[in-house]
Amino acid sequence: MASTRTGTRIKTRREGRGAGGEKIGEAVRKNLSKDHAETTARRSKTPSRQELRQEVVQELSKLRSLLKDLGTNCLDRLDGEMAGLVLSLAGKSLPGDSPILPNPSILKAMLADIRALRAKPKKGRAKDVRRIEALLESLNSHLLPKGWQNLSRR
Repeated sequence: MASTRTGTRIKTRREGRGAGGEKIGEAVRKNLSKDHAETTARRSKTPSRQELRQEVVQELSKLRSLLKDLGTNCLDRLDGEMAGLVLSLAGKSLPGDSPILPNPSILKAMLADIRALRAKPKKGRAKDVRRIEALLESLNSHLLPKGWQNLSRR
């Protein structure tokens, strides 16, 4: 076995061949330009952190406008239902129609439901909107005749 010293590393050469026919002890040289091309090709297929960040920002911006549209439409719908209740209870529903007022026990139940509502508007919680939605559904069910309540939920 012959050894040569270069700097601090010792290089050794052996005679003989391995199972694959390559020389034992010699470094196997690879085509580095081919490996480099493969790794850069792999890198270009996966987006960079900045590209992913930009995509997330774009999607969040879209989601933000969707949220505004959903909130506006939901509040408009609930406001319309409430306005309809106010008009029907005030006797101003349709011109020419006589106002139909529920009996006092139903009005007392409606008043108790309205007063029992607990909401904290400063917190802006979705559960408060759901509570108002449930209240309006309950108030509408009080105004409908008994047979019509099942039809309104379809």
